[in-house]
Amino acid sequence: MKNPIKNIFIVFLILILIGAGIKIFDFMGLSNKDKVKIEVADVKIRLLEDKNTVLVQRHVQDSVSIDSLTGLIEQGKFDIKYERGKRLDIEKENKENLSKFEALSENDQVKEFILATGEDYEVMKYDGYYLINLESINFANRSFINSKFQLGQIESLNLEIMSFNELITEYDKRFDLLTNSYISDMNSILANKDKIINNLNIKISVYNKSLSRIKLTKGITIGVGIVAIGYLIIK
Repeated sequence: MKNPIKNIFIVFLILILIGAGIKIFDFMGLSNKDKVKIEVADVKIRLLEDKNTVLVQRHVQDSVSIDSLTGLIEQGKFDIKYERGKRLDIEKENKENLSKFEALSENDQVKEFILATGEDYEVMKYDGYYLINLESINFANRSFINSKFQLGQIESLNLEIMSFNELITEYDKRFDLLTNSYISDMNSILANKDKIINNLNIKISVYNKSLSRIKLTKGITIGVGIVAIGYLIIK
C-alpha cells in the first residue's frame, strides 16, 4: 500500500456508506405500491370485523330467542303430557265413582239422587214420600257421574289441543329463526373470517416480499463494500 492512511480513510468511508445504505433501506421499508396493498387490506379487515361484530351481536340475540322458544316447546310438551295423564286420572276416578255408586244400598242411591237433583227433578210425592223408579234413579246417577267425567275429559282435551297448537307455532318460529337468521348469520361470520384471513395473508405476502427485497439489497450493498475494501487492501 503506497498510501495506507488514504486507504484506511477510504475503508472507513466505505463502511460509513454501507451503514448509511442499510439505514436508508430500513427507513424506506415498503414501497408505495406495497403500502397501498397493505392499507387496502387493513380497510377490508376493519370493515369485515365491524360486520362480524354486528352479526355476532345479532347471533347472540337469536341464540337467546332460540333458547326461549326451546323452553316454550319443552313447556308445551310437558303440558300435553300432563293433560293426557290428567285424563287417565279422570277416567280412573270415574270408574272408582261408578264402583262406589254400585256398592251403595238402594236407600243411599236414592239419597244421592235427591242430593244431586234437589227440587228441580220432578218426582211423585205421596203422603210425604217420594215415589221414584229405582232404575231411573240409577240411570240418572250414572249420567251425573259420566257427565262430570266427560266434561273433565273435554276440558282436558281442549287444553291439550291448545298446547299442541302453541307447540307447533313455537316449533315453526324456532325453525324459521334457525334457518333464516341464526344459521345464515353464522355462515356470514365464517365467510367474513375467511375473507379476513385472505387479507391477512395478502399483508404477510407483501411483508415477506418486501423483507426479501430489503435483505437482498442489503446483501448486495454489503457485498460490494466488502469487495471494495478487499480491493483496497490487496492494492
